Amino acid sequence: MGRAEELKKNQKIWQEECIQERRKALKEEEDEDRAMNDYELRLEYMLEDCTESDRCICELIDEQRGLLNKLRMRRIELFL
Repeated sequence: MGRAEELKKNQKIWQEECIQERRKALKEEEDEDRAMNDYELRLEYMLEDCTESDRCICELIDEQRGLLNKLRMRRIELFL
């Protein structure tokens, strides 16, 4: 195998590895987005069931929603 053929072969292997890594990263992002959306839905459901006497619980749920929003914003900043 000549030097040029070997370089082409190595380049193709590298490209395939890059494609696989990108697919893996995209899947991880989708999984994280799905998990955050599911968590937000659970928080909304819990907040709907809070009564006035559960003010402390409502405040904790609101705090969790705020933290979740901060996490989303940081992820957006990270990927820009």
